Amino acid sequence: MALLKSKPLIEHDKIKVEIPQDVMERIHDYLRYSGIESISDFFTEASLYVFSKDKGFKSFEKKEKA
Repeated sequence: MALLKSKPLIEHDKIKVEIPQDVMERIHDYLRYSGIESISDFFTEASLYVFSKDKGFKSFEKKEKA
């Protein structure tokens, strides 16, 4: 039995964003603070957090999928 498990491969989209320099500095600080290794992981986790907490968005998604 393998000691490590492989993660399922997930397709990713590449995006380019422009954000204020002070926000980028805070993101880098947060990466160091949290131990998150990549900006991609930060944005993925932050997005999933917002999606899970925003009740209005959840309602919007339900209506869109109906």
